[in-house]
Amino acid sequence: MSDDDRSRGDLLAELKRLRTQNQELLLQLEELEDTRAELAMSDERLKRLFAAAPFALFLESLEGIIVDCNPGAVEMLGYTRDELIGMHVSKLLPAKVAETLPKIIDEHLVMGGTFIKATNVRKNGEEFPVEVSTRLVNLVDGKHAFVAVRDLSKDAGG
Repeated sequence: MSDDDRSRGDLLAELKRLRTQNQELLLQLEELEDTRAELAMSDERLKRLFAAAPFALFLESLEGIIVDCNPGAVEMLGYTRDELIGMHVSKLLPAKVAETLPKIIDEHLVMGGTFIKATNVRKNGEEFPVEVSTRLVNLVDGKHAFVAVRDLSKDAGG
């Protein structure tokens, strides 16, 4: 075989290898696009569930700062979402209850969650009874409290 024949054979082998590699990359790209679409659907589903919950949902820092909330929280408390984000939860409690908040947060951290009946305060100053359920959650940016609050005044016909 001449050098030209070997070079041509090497080139054909390289071309075949590149075509195979290209096919593999196209399959990986298709899988990535499918995964991206599934992730977008999952994200949308979670957003809709969060928004549609029939009670107030909060994501809070371990220091008691509201990081996120759903429309149920806005409706229940009378604040806008922007007013709630960044607010310390003690502002949503009667003063006497707010004094016990550090103890409740400590219990939450030790137990990984709590379930209590309490009193909240709406933006207009009205106090109302609630059930509060919390769970400690690990997210990408650290530990948070996931808090669900149910307005009990509606149960009493209020």
